[in-house]
Amino acid sequence: CDEFVWDGEVYTQSGVYTNSYTNVSGCDSIVLLDLTITNTDSTFGSVVSCDEFIWDGDVYTQSGVYTNTYTNTVGCDSTHTLVLTINYSNTFEEVITSCDSYFWNGETYNQSGSYTYVSTNELGCLETNILLLTINDIDSTSVSITSCDEFVWDGEVYTQSGVYTSSYTNVSGCDSLHTLNLTINNSSSSITDVYVCGNYEWNGSLYTQSGNYSFQTTAQNNCDSTAYLNLNISVFDTLNIFGDNEVIVETNNQYSIINSTIGSIYFWSLSQQVGFISQSNLDSSVITINWGNEEDAIILLCVYEEDEYGCVGPQSCIEIELNKPTNIIDEEQNIFSIYPNPFKAQTKIQFYNPVNENVKFKLFDTQGRLLRSEMFKSNEFIVKRKNLSSGVYYFQLEMDLWKYKGKLILE
Repeated sequence: CDEFVWDGEVYTQSGVYTNSYTNVSGCDSIVLLDLTITNTDSTFGSVVSCDEFIWDGDVYTQSGVYTNTYTNTVGCDSTHTLVLTINYSNTFEEVITSCDSYFWNGETYNQSGSYTYVSTNELGCLETNILLLTINDIDSTSVSITSCDEFVWDGEVYTQSGVYTSSYTNVSGCDSLHTLNLTINNSSSSITDVYVCGNYEWNGSLYTQSGNYSFQTTAQNNCDSTAYLNLNISVFDTLNIFGDNEVIVETNNQYSIINSTIGSIYFWSLSQQVGFISQSNLDSSVITINWGNEEDAIILLCVYEEDEYGCVGPQSCIEIELNKPTNIIDEEQNIFSIYPNPFKAQTKIQFYNPVNENVKFKLFDTQGRLLRSEMFKSNEFIVKRKNLSSGVYYFQLEMDLWKYKGKLILE
């Protein structure tokens, strides 16, 4: 096969060949060679396989170059060479936990389980994907609430009706959706201003004093209903009348209410039909009385008040002694003197007191309030400033038989 070595020569081709030799007899000896050369053969193959390859009964699982030798039909060697590339299949496993459903390789899965998807990898071999799937469920709750004015839910204050949602994570790590169907009913309130002349009954209670009151009940919507009452009950003080208690006929005298109230109107009356009111200011808190030509008399001057709400207060009266000029003396008759007047520190009043009677000195301000009252026995009196402020003051000197009145001006 392939070659033949004859007498030291290598023959690679078939043919008839001769060689001459000298035999033992010394003669030529011709040897004839009829040579037939047959050839060995070989094959070469490249194979790509996945995972394994079976060749001549053997299983190959790794890439490499492998050879096998056989005898061909002419009885020579036949060599086969295999260049083998082994590519491998692969398997991937995924462990997935999902909520409600999971989309994988074009399919939606909504139940837990083990799922397989087989495809071809980039080397042309099988690729097996295994999905170990756990499906957890989301949950939801819905609650209906009716509240008054506001409702606090998850730290938020809601003041209007509506449908509200909040999302949380449940123990499985999935969404937990809470829905609140909220109805807000509003509390109500009312304010009433009341002006009355006496006691006032409200919601079963009797009120005797002005003030701000409230009453709470439950309305039809089950929310608070609060009523507020601003109550004004007219209260009248005793009226203090300022003016002369001793007057002379055929003169005019002014009288006023010391503690008059803005908004009130005052109604005056005189007893015995003596004198008449000649003029007054707008609310009649100040009036002037003309006494006319009357005899001596004791007269009641009375007044009552009607406030701005039409309520009428109690009547107050003073007694006025009406005299003819012979019975009272004032400074205009020059029977007493005041000097200095106006004054700053003190002034002296000198008057007629022939029998040295006890004298009562009274000092009034312009509102008729008594400021001083002193008794003495003399025909003169010193008025000291002390705590008096600048202004006009009135005084009276009272004796059993005489009364003097006058005006002091303090600078």
